[in-house]
Amino acid sequence: MSPPPADTTGAGPRGTTADGSCPTGRGVAAEFDTVHLSVAGYLTTAGRVVAVDDEMSTVLAGWDPDATYWLSDAPPTDATEQTWTRGDDDVWQQQRPD
Repeated sequence: MSPPPADTTGAGPRGTTADGSCPTGRGVAAEFDTVHLSVAGYLTTAGRVVAVDDEMSTVLAGWDPDATYWLSDAPPTDATEQTWTRGDDDVWQQQRPD
């Protein structure tokens, strides 16, 4: 049986507590524009303690499966549409316009 999730109520600026780790939006936004949680990632992670390193762990909480969270400004509305397909070898490839 897994240990209960850490209480992150008193999380400091880096999101760490004595019992666990909770990444902060600012910390993640410094390196990424978005965070996406796939359905597979949700199903294999929700409700489980995830080791961050030998001394710290975290849990997936408050996330919706197959959702993308924007940490920076909204995506540009004039972006060019792209079509991607996954081949039989399970590799994604961008389809070029004709």
